[in-house]
Amino acid sequence: FEKETKRVSFRYRLYFTMLLLRDICQGFAQGKAAMSAHDLSSRNHIPIRLTQKQLSQLCDLKILCEMPGPDPNSSLVYQPAMDINLISVNMVFEKMFKAGTEDFNMSPEEQSPLLWQTMIEMENNIKSNGDTLVKNL
Repeated sequence: FEKETKRVSFRYRLYFTMLLLRDICQGFAQGKAAMSAHDLSSRNHIPIRLTQKQLSQLCDLKILCEMPGPDPNSSLVYQPAMDINLISVNMVFEKMFKAGTEDFNMSPEEQSPLLWQTMIEMENNIKSNGDTLVKNL
């Protein structure tokens, strides 16, 4: 699975992220027990390393939080870190796109205005179609 994990396209990485988040939000809405990375990996046929990486990113973005499992020897489990009625496709994409630093000694608007405008338009296109709540996917 290591080769598969390293070669995953950006599109599939986003898809897997939304799939994992959807399962967590739906389970939470239904009052089911929180799931571990292994549970989510098995359920969705996603390599465990990729599952762990995407869950870690969602935790870093404060969309999910990890908690100890129900038993002392059990794995960590994941649950939403905020109201699931606020977790929309748009919100997740926006947090993912803006994660990290943009504090560089350059101005994209000045260095390459057409390229920067194209990037902004792509982001706006996603935003215009992303009001769907993840729990409803």
